[in-house]
Amino acid sequence: MKLRLSRFLPVLDALGLLDLIIRFKTRGGSLLIIMYHEIERNVYYDIGLSKQYFENQLQYLLKLGFRIMPLCEALELIMSNKGIDKVAVITFDDGYKGVYEHALPIMKKYGVNGTVYVSPPGLIENKIPNWASAITYALMKIKTPIELNASLGTLKINNEDEKTKAITTLINNIPKMNKDELMSMIKVLYNDYLGEDIHKLYYETMLTLDQIKELSEHGFEIGGHGYYHLGLPYLNDHELKNEIESSKDFISKYNNCSMSTFAYPFGLYDLRVINAVKDGGFRAAVTMKPYLNGISKVNLYELGRFTPYRYGLLHLSSFKYQVITER
Repeated sequence: MKLRLSRFLPVLDALGLLDLIIRFKTRGGSLLIIMYHEIERNVYYDIGLSKQYFENQLQYLLKLGFRIMPLCEALELIMSNKGIDKVAVITFDDGYKGVYEHALPIMKKYGVNGTVYVSPPGLIENKIPNWASAITYALMKIKTPIELNASLGTLKINNEDEKTKAITTLINNIPKMNKDELMSMIKVLYNDYLGEDIHKLYYETMLTLDQIKELSEHGFEIGGHGYYHLGLPYLNDHELKNEIESSKDFISKYNNCSMSTFAYPFGLYDLRVINAVKDGGFRAAVTMKPYLNGISKVNLYELGRFTPYRYGLLHLSSFKYQVITER
């Protein structure tokens, strides 16, 4: 399917058909939210989107007549019935350094701001990067054999092929692990096997508190993303309440809006999680479900978000195609 799409999507795009359909689909009021992670830089787990592609996407959204703004501002306008038509929101999950170094200068150029769901405060306090980045980086560098104990059992890694499989297995199971399990794994990987300081990787890859503050002062929304970036549906009620409320306390010092928004870690949530997010003081939350939000009937706690491309096809026609085909 990827090969077929890579052949015919650019043709349809060149004919202007994709733009025509998008203009038709977004008529009557649309809230288009896009989910980015890292820009330009690669961070072992998340591959950075190029600066050029990112700028091309901003240019395209502006060309279509979208107003680009942080999510909290967009929702404030929608809820005040200001009669806005098409709004696009640029969101960045996890708070990687490339957001400050590469995305911010481009967004300044076009006079727009976005929403950053920063690295959760529990990780910032412990100077630990994104869990997946930390685990991937360590396993890529550690020489085999390795033996790791995790909630899914003991992983014995004897060669590079087994290491690749172990990385995939661990990444897929991170949402099911609790904070103590993840902290213990990081300690074993870095202290016992790698002999490197985990803080070094944190400072290399993640936004600092000063950079978060500067983004906020520039007009970006700093949104909640949990306290330790855990799989919320797997937590008990006490743990869930603490994850949400502690996240809200952290971002309150950067608040630029009368409302705060939240991004479900790993895109995982259920009704219990939604209620905890509401009770914790967040007024809206974004998912990882790719659909276009209608302004007239916006679902505040299940807002859809698109990725900047699809099927691994790094060109605008791939992004346009998913906006057209998803509900």
